[in-house]
Amino acid sequence: MNKTIQCGTGNHIFGKAMLTLFAVVIAICACAVSMPAQTQPQKAPPQYVYWSNSNNATIGRATTTGTGATEDFITTGEGVGGGGLTVDTNYIYWTGANGGSATNIGRANLDGTGVNDTFITGATNPCGVAVSTTYIYWAGDVGSFIGRANLNGTGVNQEFIETGNGVCGVAVTGSHIYWANYETQSIGRAKINGTQVEDSFISGAGSGSGIAIHGGYIYFTSNGGTGSMLKRFRNAERSAHANQKRSCVTSPIA
Repeated sequence: MNKTIQCGTGNHIFGKAMLTLFAVVIAICACAVSMPAQTQPQKAPPQYVYWSNSNNATIGRATTTGTGATEDFITTGEGVGGGGLTVDTNYIYWTGANGGSATNIGRANLDGTGVNDTFITGATNPCGVAVSTTYIYWAGDVGSFIGRANLNGTGVNQEFIETGNGVCGVAVTGSHIYWANYETQSIGRAKINGTQVEDSFISGAGSGSGIAIHGGYIYFTSNGGTGSMLKRFRNAERSAHANQKRSCVTSPIA
């Protein structure tokens, strides 16, 4: 004989088997209500590479796979030149080096809108540019200093670090600023606050103007010696890595 259970105040009587089935149905329904709907995985947005075209004063863009190349992604009214072009999560920055008379650093949104050719003014032929999470840095190869400003363009200091003439490429890490000097053929370095300047952190680097930091290494271009090349130096050790040839550069950085 089945035991019976009275539910509520009504007269509905359920056997044990019926009550169990009823509870299972309720549980399944509850799960169905609480489970989120299955969605298709979102396609990752494309990543881009940018470059400067000094001949027609434009900035080009393509995907990192080499597709969708656009030579005139941004048209700059004041010109673009030197080795200066960099991006952060919000903006593209560029310099306008033209051999001596340029004074401006430009900025635009990553989608190419909001072009501001005079984002920072008063530089001395700005050639290289780099950004950190708080500051923008630039070097003027005609002048003798690396400049610095807040990312919003305020607090401009045109003489943040004295470097001497011939500095173009600039790179920055969480602790140091690095620069390439094509006149002294050396790589300089200073602490991020502008102190402890080492103009010849790496000597014999050649007369290149490009520099980058990645994965514990410093990479820099060289126009001296046996031809144009890209060199690598292990940042943690001053060793023979400074002379290690990595790949050929088909055209020197302007």
